[in-house]
Amino acid sequence: MLTFVHVIAAVLASVRLVELLLIDRITQPLRTRLAQSYLWQCPRCLSVWSGMWVTVCFIVWPWLNWPLALSWVYITLMDWRTARRQHKLAQAKQVIGRNPMARTAVQVMQQQLSDLMAVNANLQAKLEEQAEELAKLKGQVPSGGPDRPAS
Repeated sequence: MLTFVHVIAAVLASVRLVELLLIDRITQPLRTRLAQSYLWQCPRCLSVWSGMWVTVCFIVWPWLNWPLALSWVYITLMDWRTARRQHKLAQAKQVIGRNPMARTAVQVMQQQLSDLMAVNANLQAKLEEQAEELAKLKGQVPSGGPDRPAS
């Protein structure tokens, strides 16, 4: 049973190794240096070399394929979740577009948000005015001068 699991891990590791070498940003400098080589541009060619490497690892030390296999599983899971979220978001936008009640609710919330932003701007302006008045009051000296109290 464990050998079967190692074979599955080897297959996934081979796929991930090809993706790593052909697509991922981390190997971009290597690809630019070896851009003239057809090996670095052809997924089929690279998969043969990747398969050989994974097979050697499978024979010598099968656990060496597991990090790449688990990486492939994780990346695939994250891609699937992202696609699912985008699909749900697109469906929600369609529902809002078709539903006048939902559209009205969104418009009401947008109006309330703009009203709150306007109130905030007004309060900010008043606060600045009061800060200026306070600064003027602090800067004023009593009519008798600084040494004598006001009468």
